[in-house]
Amino acid sequence: MSTELRLLLDENIHAGVLTGLQKLGVDVVHARDVGLQGCSDIQILDTSVDERRILVTRDIRDFIRLARFFTSTRREFLGVLLVPSSFSEKEPAPLIRAIRVWIQQQDPGVEIAGGVSWLSHDLYQEGGYRLIQELQPAYIRALRRIEATA
Repeated sequence: MSTELRLLLDENIHAGVLTGLQKLGVDVVHARDVGLQGCSDIQILDTSVDERRILVTRDIRDFIRLARFFTSTRREFLGVLLVPSSFSEKEPAPLIRAIRVWIQQQDPGVEIAGGVSWLSHDLYQEGGYRLIQELQPAYIRALRRIEATA
């Protein structure tokens, strides 16, 4: 799977996801491997901007707020791909599959509409996961979901 999309995995993403995506030919790095362990969220998002990578994270609340801030201040960024808690932190295979499907649905080199995309496999079907991608203004809908559960 060759793609122009480049990903940066936040340190809260299982290292096995890195290995699995690399085997698929995805240009992906992990925060721990590029000196971002323990860095602030803004440093991680700034690095994703500098390296032209989409950030993949489980840190939904903080990165929705940062995406909203970046959008409101017209700071450019490729986007944030949110991984909800329905994906096990200990089992990387379902997340690898979901990201693979998500990548296949993207236009290479194009920013995520609205700045944020949301992975989900709420409905398990024989043979795979149903993937839901929210488009602009996705960060607003995702923020409403989080505020409704807070």
